[in-house]
Amino acid sequence: IVFRTGASADPSARKGLAALTAGLIAEGGSESRSFEQIQAALYPLAATLELQVDKEVVRFSGTVHRDNAAAWWKIVGEQISAPGFGSDDLNRVREQQVNAIRTSLRGNNDEELAKELLYQQSYGATHPYGTLTLGDVSDLQQVTMQDVRAFYRSQFTRAHLVVGLAGGYD
Repeated sequence: IVFRTGASADPSARKGLAALTAGLIAEGGSESRSFEQIQAALYPLAATLELQVDKEVVRFSGTVHRDNAAAWWKIVGEQISAPGFGSDDLNRVREQQVNAIRTSLRGNNDEELAKELLYQQSYGATHPYGTLTLGDVSDLQQVTMQDVRAFYRSQFTRAHLVVGLAGGYD
């Protein structure tokens, strides 16, 4: 499930909003289930939901046995189309994203750090490609739930949606 939006759509004072919003969808609750309930429901299906955020796309992908595809989609479809956007989820996912910038990117992922530095030097800090895909720590700390909801409503739409399915399905 791909949405044609990403870090390049971040507002200038809210760098990282695309990644944070996508993270809340993939690693947060839905309107009817908490994140813990979603994890508990996916576990017996041996199913996953993975997230990748880039400059121009946000991709949700999953792996599930075809016999469990309908049950998986019931859970994941709700996460994507009716996210809960809970304040506890916002705080947890924001903290994970800030830690990914401060610790993982700087200390553990030289290749990604070099790539992001190349983008910044090539495009400049004012260009949409010139900032970290994960965003800016000071901007992330200022993001409100209202910002997340507004970004979701404007960017995670049918007009931006591309869906693909691979495997032994009829």
